[in-house]
Amino acid sequence: CIRDRYQRRVHGGLGEVLTRMWEVYQQLDNNCSLPSVDKLFKDVSHLTCGARLCGAAGGGCGVLLAKPGCGPALRDLLIAHPGKHILYDWDLCDTDWSRALQ
Repeated sequence: CIRDRYQRRVHGGLGEVLTRMWEVYQQLDNNCSLPSVDKLFKDVSHLTCGARLCGAAGGGCGVLLAKPGCGPALRDLLIAHPGKHILYDWDLCDTDWSRALQ
């Protein structure tokens, strides 16, 4: 289905950008993360297209983009993970991205 291929491309492309940005930040500053954040990202990586920490560790905000169909499982793993989490759901599949990609 064209719509499914389009959604996978949007998810994959955005996920790659998130992950690459996170890799660059880690190369620029060895202290930009915490072991607990690194463990969290590793523990959920099989359910995500990409992830990055926003801010300077010690709190802040992380962005994890679930693979299509993996949102509920990702949410469950995040809730079960130690620490304080405030989770927001945005569904990129129900968004018309055609204008953003022109």
